[in-house]
Amino acid sequence: MPGAGKSAVANYINNNSHFENIEIDELIEKTYNKTLVELIAELGEEKFKQLEETTILNIDSQKKYIISPGGSIIYSELSMKHLSDTLIIYLKCNFETIKRRTANFTNRGIIFNGLSPLELFNERDILYNKYSDIIINAENYTIKNIGDLIINL
Repeated sequence: MPGAGKSAVANYINNNSHFENIEIDELIEKTYNKTLVELIAELGEEKFKQLEETTILNIDSQKKYIISPGGSIIYSELSMKHLSDTLIIYLKCNFETIKRRTANFTNRGIIFNGLSPLELFNERDILYNKYSDIIINAENYTIKNIGDLIINL
């Protein structure tokens, strides 16, 4: 979900380690020269999720990357299987924190699957817990604390 801190932590790790950072949302926007919101409106949610899946499948999961995927990638079993050789870390926050950190859910390029933000959070939380190798409570730690913890894993 937006607001958990994955982009900020990924940037910190990129700047303080030998890991290259791949922001999937940015990669998609650069590749198609459109915002996520534009792509979702143009393609629809299902085709956009396929685009995300293809983007993930094209990443060499054997290299040392910090990959910050879009939140809907969790719905793709194929993508999650592709990433299963990597260390999948869930930066967990409660919904109130996510809501406070994310001023507007509708302008972020989020696939809602017909759900409210809270329903989407609850649905994804189950999947994030299922696929994660490590869960970090990102509520009470700084970006530096979380980044250093991940670097030292």
